[in-house]
Amino acid sequence: MLQISKQDAADIVDQLSNLIKLKINIVGSDAIIIANSDRERVGDFHEAANQIIQNKLEELVVVTDDQFIGTQTGTNLPLVIDGQIIGVVGITGPYEEARAYGQIIKKMTEILIQGKDRDSRILKFKQDKERFEIEWICDPQTVITDSLRAKGQEFNIDIKKPRRLLLLCMAQANEESDLKTDILHDIRRQDPDTIAFRNLNFIVAAINDRPDDKIEIFIDRLIAKYRDKDMKFFIGVDDGFTDMLKIHDQYNKAKKALISCSQLGIQRYCFYSNLNIELVLDEIPLNAKQLYISKIFKDFSKEEIDESVNTIKVFYEEDGSIKRAAARLNIHPNTLQYKLKRIEARTGLDPRKLKFAAPFSLAELFLVEMNNL
Repeated sequence: MLQISKQDAADIVDQLSNLIKLKINIVGSDAIIIANSDRERVGDFHEAANQIIQNKLEELVVVTDDQFIGTQTGTNLPLVIDGQIIGVVGITGPYEEARAYGQIIKKMTEILIQGKDRDSRILKFKQDKERFEIEWICDPQTVITDSLRAKGQEFNIDIKKPRRLLLLCMAQANEESDLKTDILHDIRRQDPDTIAFRNLNFIVAAINDRPDDKIEIFIDRLIAKYRDKDMKFFIGVDDGFTDMLKIHDQYNKAKKALISCSQLGIQRYCFYSNLNIELVLDEIPLNAKQLYISKIFKDFSKEEIDESVNTIKVFYEEDGSIKRAAARLNIHPNTLQYKLKRIEARTGLDPRKLKFAAPFSLAELFLVEMNNL
């Protein structure tokens, strides 16, 4: 049976008491007052309410304060939801005045309680659905069984349907933005069959199976909508549907693509099938990456490492052009030459020589990952 929460009852009493300027109390199904304009009466037994509940009365008028235990002059009416009395509302005051408001307050209270209950059930359904989605796609221990399929049907989800997996994360500056919720809704709206939910810091989207070029159209539409907003997000995409039993493998591949994309910060989205060195880097332990950087940049402070790696990165992106790299770094070409020579002197590796490009590029990839942890 539906129960009235004490907080909901208190909110109703406060709102309606201020409106009609009469004292109101709400009694639970056990005949105990759970909310009252007079706070001291909360917790008292209400005999008139008990009479209504036990005898299923449509109204009980109290003509004197001592007629029933714990009651005052006024009228009391049952709160009926789905044919069951879940409590009683009482209005204290002269009968004619109390009765004039009684039925209105009773109906308003029932509507408010039903609304609260409906909202609660909707919220619970959404939470249960999201828990199922996380279990189905993100939990490596989940086994696809007939019971899991049946559970999916309860939420109108066909887990046998071929799908592609996309994972989205926000740049740190946008992590708390309300636009994150907007993006979640927009992903769902692009395709009525799309499943989208939050897991950890990601948005996970399972969309109907389609080739990569159609995935790009899907993503480009999403990016275009937020192009003019102060927002940056990255998307990782799996390498395609193979078997409904391998949905978690798709999730892991999309996650690897997302991590690669967000760490480099260059592309807005990345497909797992396009990963190269990132697949190898993902298998290297973090402590090994830290050791590698400290070995290359021995005796460098963190600020010096960041500055040196950024200088080399820009230099390589400009194909070794001192002039273009210096312009991007907003320094004189001679200053850039000095910085590169200084790096060579301290590391023993000359970033201007092709044979040392690999160790410096590897250090850059490791550093980007650690800076994003």
